[in-house]
Amino acid sequence: MVVPAVVALAPLALVLVRLVPAHDFGLALRLGVAAVCVLFVPGFLIVRLLGRLVNPPLVVAAALAWSLVALFVALAATFAFNRSLVFTLALLVGLCLASVVAGFARNRPVEAPGRAEVATLLGLLAAGLIVGAVVWWAAPPIHGDALEHLARARKLAELPRLDSVRVSELFREGNLHPGYAFPLWHGALALVARLAGVDSESVVGMLPAVLTPLAFVVIYAAGAALFRSRWGGIAVLTGQLAIFGVPLSGRPGLGIFETLSGPAHSSFLVLVPAVLALVFAFVERGGRALLVSVGGAAFVLTVVHPPYGLFVALALGGFAVTRLVFAPDARREVVRYVSALGAVLVSAGLFLVWLLPTVAASASVTPDAAEKRRQLGELSGQLDFFGESFRFTPSAIASGGAITLAGLLAVPLACLARRSRWSAFVVGSTLPILAILLTPALFTTFSDLASLSQARRLSAFLPLSFAFAGAALLLGRLRIAGVVVALGLGFVLQLLYPGEVSYHHHRVGASSWPVWIAALGGSAAFVVAAALRRRRGEAPGPSRWTALAAVAFVIPVAVLSVPDIQVRDYNPILAPGFVRALRTEVEPGEVVFGLESVSYRVAAVAPVYVAAADPGHVWDRAAERIADVRRFYAPRTSDADRRRLLSKYEATWLIVNKRGSAPETFLRSLVRVYDGKFYALYRLPTNRSR
Repeated sequence: MVVPAVVALAPLALVLVRLVPAHDFGLALRLGVAAVCVLFVPGFLIVRLLGRLVNPPLVVAAALAWSLVALFVALAATFAFNRSLVFTLALLVGLCLASVVAGFARNRPVEAPGRAEVATLLGLLAAGLIVGAVVWWAAPPIHGDALEHLARARKLAELPRLDSVRVSELFREGNLHPGYAFPLWHGALALVARLAGVDSESVVGMLPAVLTPLAFVVIYAAGAALFRSRWGGIAVLTGQLAIFGVPLSGRPGLGIFETLSGPAHSSFLVLVPAVLALVFAFVERGGRALLVSVGGAAFVLTVVHPPYGLFVALALGGFAVTRLVFAPDARREVVRYVSALGAVLVSAGLFLVWLLPTVAASASVTPDAAEKRRQLGELSGQLDFFGESFRFTPSAIASGGAITLAGLLAVPLACLARRSRWSAFVVGSTLPILAILLTPALFTTFSDLASLSQARRLSAFLPLSFAFAGAALLLGRLRIAGVVVALGLGFVLQLLYPGEVSYHHHRVGASSWPVWIAALGGSAAFVVAAALRRRRGEAPGPSRWTALAAVAFVIPVAVLSVPDIQVRDYNPILAPGFVRALRTEVEPGEVVFGLESVSYRVAAVAPVYVAAADPGHVWDRAAERIADVRRFYAPRTSDADRRRLLSKYEATWLIVNKRGSAPETFLRSLVRVYDGKFYALYRLPTNRSR
């Protein structure tokens, strides 16, 4: 069996790849083997104890979920006992050994998967490796949110003591970030860095290429489980790759596949499909092992990115109701839907109850008037305003390119296969999501509850890749003619609506009419399907023509987008000499005081805390922090006030921007340990000598 062989050989491979130089192909090998050891091996051993999951892609989805559950337990114990990441690793190894012993004790026979299933898994991995190679080749420099994720992962990997969940924050005295209150995904990144023997920057920058094959497998697993066909799984994977991996105007590269190391995008392309795959499989087969795995997957999804657990629950709730309307005789299924939805809600709720005080204290979730104006101004291009209320503008939903439009237009077609589960999922999850996004009163309230930044992401949970696969199924019934039609439609839509990414200019080339067709047509499909006479039996399932039609539609989209894929030049986060000084002179866990722009990058390159960071990435007293650091460097500020500000943030090091104003008199009493072209680093008197 392929999967057990991978598990057995992973520790040996980890030792061997450490002998390979950590660059180019050697770096890819190190990251790949370390990722398997962290994200797959512990969970696979647990899955074998729970029950018989034979389908390899489904096993991968369940193993991923349980690996992160195990890591959550190990990290929680590490924080409780004030230990380092080595302790976390030791606990994971112990858990693996205990699972192996328990497996031998139970002596349960294991059913081997068929050759076709193994061949499918190998094909998915091969395709994922090819796309992953392109992701590696076109990897962008680390910037924006990735700097914060690097800062968090670096602290977990390098600090000698992890004494609380706050340890990965950018600010020592700050509040928890509500989105990363428990640093589960950052802990996984840190463990991969330690096992691979590489710097955390290499993990954040290059791990997306390694995670691409994993995303392929779990996305396929979700599609295959819903359509009950590997051809349906291939169609869903094709649509998902085209929607989120094809370059859009204004953003070269492979979409969010390039940033899979971040918790938001890894949650969306890896953890959400894993939850859906397990839910669909449970509805089909039942069984306590699958139901428990659904709960485990929903739990880690909520921990890694809290709003997404509720977004998935919303989609599944609409799915259950619509399935009951479309096929009222499928009552046994409805019981399973309710059970799966209950597992998702309970698992997500357990973490959200713990998170609630952090959410209540966060300015990003409960913003004051100034912060809300800033958020509305930043995202104004994606909003339509109606007095004090606003909605997510339809043209922003439709701006994702040809496949996005195809998915929206395919929603009403789901009524043609109303007896199928995919039809109920497409209609049932589309209608409540669009209702929230397009209704000003609902979206305004929803953004107050979830934050505006997170509320707009609900549009990504529209089941467009599933609707696209359903349309491919219908076209596939025409065989060759359907494939030809799909090819032509893909070419025309890509020429007319190539899509683009921008907060402020999405209306250029974008149209809202496909969204209204999806909303009104989906509602009509719901009413028609409910009113028509019920027929027993299922609609014809996908065939190989389904996959061919999906691929044919995407081919012109991919070909016309190839010129937008390009290699970006490597830009160091900070000058190498400055980084060397920060990593050799500053003790891990100390506080470095500097202007917000450089401080944000300093936290990424060294395991230190800062006083302020760029306002777009600060959730805790952003305006106050930035005002304080700017007042420190202002010429009229007294030295006494400067000392008070340094004491307020417990700073032990000071950065001076040589292109700006500097407190020359104050600096005379300090020891300068680095003097570069743009920045100088000073040791403050409170810092103990080395």
